[in-house]
Amino acid sequence: MMARIGRPLGDSLGGRLPYTVIIEPVKKSPPKPAPGYNLSAYIYVKNWTVIEWWTAKPKNETWITLDGYKLSRSKVTVEQGQITSNEIETYLYEKEKPKRLEKFEFKCPAAPEGFELKGWVLVKNYQVVEMHGKTTPSAAGFEYIESKTVVKEGVVREDWVLGCIYEPIKRPLPQKKAEKFDCPPPKPGYELVGYSHVKDFVLVEAWGEQTPSDQGYIYVDSFTEVRDYVAVSDEIKTCVYEPIGWKKPDLTVEIMLEAPAPKVGESIPVTVIVRNVGESATRDGTLMKLYADGKRVAVKEIPAGLKVGEEVRFDQELVFMEPGPHEIKAEVDTLDWIVETNEMNNVDTVTVSVTGLPDLTIELISGRYQVFATETVKYEFLVKNVGEDHAYNFTVSFTCKGEYASCIPSPQSLTISSLGPGEEKVLEVNVFFPSDGVYHLEVLVDSEEAVTEKDEENNYLAFMISAFPPPLPDLTVDLSGPHTVTAGESATYTLRVRNLGGSSAHDFTVKFTCGEYVSCNPPSKSWLIQSLEPGGEAVLEIEVTFPSAGEYPLTAVVDPDNVIEEEDEGNNHDSILVLASPPPLPDIAIRQAAYEITIQYVGEVATSYIYANMTIINLGADVDQSFKCKITIDGSTVGEVTVPGLESGKSYFIEMQATLPIDVRGMRMRYIADSENVIEESNENNNVGELLIEMD
Repeated sequence: MMARIGRPLGDSLGGRLPYTVIIEPVKKSPPKPAPGYNLSAYIYVKNWTVIEWWTAKPKNETWITLDGYKLSRSKVTVEQGQITSNEIETYLYEKEKPKRLEKFEFKCPAAPEGFELKGWVLVKNYQVVEMHGKTTPSAAGFEYIESKTVVKEGVVREDWVLGCIYEPIKRPLPQKKAEKFDCPPPKPGYELVGYSHVKDFVLVEAWGEQTPSDQGYIYVDSFTEVRDYVAVSDEIKTCVYEPIGWKKPDLTVEIMLEAPAPKVGESIPVTVIVRNVGESATRDGTLMKLYADGKRVAVKEIPAGLKVGEEVRFDQELVFMEPGPHEIKAEVDTLDWIVETNEMNNVDTVTVSVTGLPDLTIELISGRYQVFATETVKYEFLVKNVGEDHAYNFTVSFTCKGEYASCIPSPQSLTISSLGPGEEKVLEVNVFFPSDGVYHLEVLVDSEEAVTEKDEENNYLAFMISAFPPPLPDLTVDLSGPHTVTAGESATYTLRVRNLGGSSAHDFTVKFTCGEYVSCNPPSKSWLIQSLEPGGEAVLEIEVTFPSAGEYPLTAVVDPDNVIEEEDEGNNHDSILVLASPPPLPDIAIRQAAYEITIQYVGEVATSYIYANMTIINLGADVDQSFKCKITIDGSTVGEVTVPGLESGKSYFIEMQATLPIDVRGMRMRYIADSENVIEESNENNNVGELLIEMD
């Protein structure tokens, strides 16, 4: 039916609409409902105003309910950032009411004792036509399947399959004593072995045997309250008695472990064995409960009729996520549904020690974050096992990727065969950076996930490397040695070659030259240096002889042919100017002079008897040859002496005697060193000395 409404919609589509509407048929194309649902209503809203409203059946009041689910279609028009039109279609769906199997002439069988019907599925021609409750049984339940096929003229016309699901009836926690009910005393020779209390078809209390043997008996007390021919309350109390000394079953429980030393997270197969070691079979079923660290993890039913010597096995998988000791406990018939000869052997407890998992970590212990292109850098990584168990045969993967090129090697995988708890291993990777730029290095431990670990989030290491353009060498030379020398002598000069740059220099020349117009000996020399590391130094020496006096420019040049590309090409040479002085000359000087003269007259003829001496000294260089010294009086020779040579700083004493037939008073006595001037001296003006001969 259709309702047309011309007022804006309220806050909720599920609210009551405020108008009486005219119902009229409307055709729409709603989406197909989901299985088990029917279309129940339709609403059309345009520009926030309800335009159409439809329900499956006419109603006196205009209520719309959203029981089920809805599908909406919307169309919005936006112009210049504003919504100019808005349309919404909403379809409402509600669940179908469940059908009954009887309509299809099918019926699930009555549940066996201890079970109840929990659901069914009816399939016709491979399509579900009826479904209710559970559709698959649990491990303790079962499924009943019934099929019917209709064949006409050799052709299958209909194919029906019914599946009925049954589950065990859940028993309440019984008490050994009833709170509001006492069984009557047993007959002579009998004893009470069990009771139950059912109220309104619900088991309220139970203990011991529920079914008597052929030798036992049962007492039943039943009360039913009926009002208006309808039962409103029903209560049944049952007591079971057996002859004193009757044969009882005896259930024992045992836990068996297939993995006595499991690890954290590993599945532990546990087998629980329940045996009857008593004198008779069990009449009723009971439960086995399995606990892990006090928490119940499984409840299994033990069927009735377990004979003497028979056993029932239950398999369970347990997983412990924490290391250390864990308790596994199995209990059988703890609610005492079965009366046994020994009630003290119904529990078994084992303690299993769970080993912790390995835990692999990775850290960088050496290596630079800033490198130069074309440089090979060693990186060391420390792999640790901080867990509690060994890690075997795992891979450490290394990758290094740049903006334009990858490092070498990349990728690279390293295998560690074993790493025990607390152990560590250092891995080395020599990485070549082919060009400048930014490189991303990643190291992943257990990259193939071969090891189950306690923490899978600490296996990864990533960092960034900045590669700068490769540094250049910077060669310098320092020339040192004496700046003044004596001509003809030799001097030693030192060439100190240094590399002030950031990279090594290989196979370069150092050249030394001496002299510009007059050459030294040797005039030049070259050395080949095979390698000089950054910060390195090479010391070269050369002995130079300066043949004559003058100025000699000395020059040292490193890499004179410019075969090495350097940071600074302007510091490759050094020079000094050497002044070669002439060699030193002797300087013979008169240090001291004296005389003694005696004059005699014979008549008018005078005779002078002369004694004279002088001391000469060499103030200059050694005199290696002989020279002459003489004394004269007014040109007349008193005497002459040959001096064999005179070392620098040495003195020589000379004395002479002579007789002259004249009176020498008033004359001048001259003392002359190197009288023949054979010695080249630095000072030729101190070779002569004169004394006036004076006598009283």
